[in-house]
Amino acid sequence: MDFSDDKLRRIAFHEAGHAWMMWKEGLGVKSVSMEPHRPIHGDNRGETVPDLAMEEGRKELSQKFAKAALAGSAAEHFLLGKWDEESLQASSYDTKKARDFMVMSGDNRESRSLDQDIHALLNSVMGEISRPREWHIVTGLAYALLASGSLTGEQVLEILADW
Repeated sequence: MDFSDDKLRRIAFHEAGHAWMMWKEGLGVKSVSMEPHRPIHGDNRGETVPDLAMEEGRKELSQKFAKAALAGSAAEHFLLGKWDEESLQASSYDTKKARDFMVMSGDNRESRSLDQDIHALLNSVMGEISRPREWHIVTGLAYALLASGSLTGEQVLEILADW
C-alpha cells in the first residue's frame, strides 16, 4: 500500500473499531486487514470479517452487526477528534451497512424512523468507544494491525486476552 502514515493510522483505527465491536458483541473476528478485499469507489479502507454471518430475519443479530458496522467510523472519528470529509465518507458507508443489516433482519419501518435508530446506535457506539479502557483496547488492536498489516482471528483474541 502506498499511503501516508496518517492514512495508514486512520485505516488501522477504523478496522480496529470494527474488530473491537465484533468481539464485544460476540460476533467473533475471522480476520482484520488494512487492505480491502474489494476496494469501494472513493474508499480504500481495509476489511474486517466476523466469524458469524448475518442471517436474514435474525433480529437479535441485526443490532450487533449494525453496531460493528458503525464502530469503524466511530473509532476514526474519536482518533481525529472531529469529522472531516474522509471520515464522513467512511461514516456514510458504515451507516449504509448498518441500515442494510437492520433491513435484512426484517426491520421494515419508515426510513426516517430507521435512520433515527441508527443515529442513536452510532451515539451509543461513540459513548462506548470513548471510555478509556475501551479506547485502550482499540488502540492496542490498531497498533498491532499497523505493525503487521493483517491479523487472524486468533491473533485478535490473543491481543484481547490481555484486557
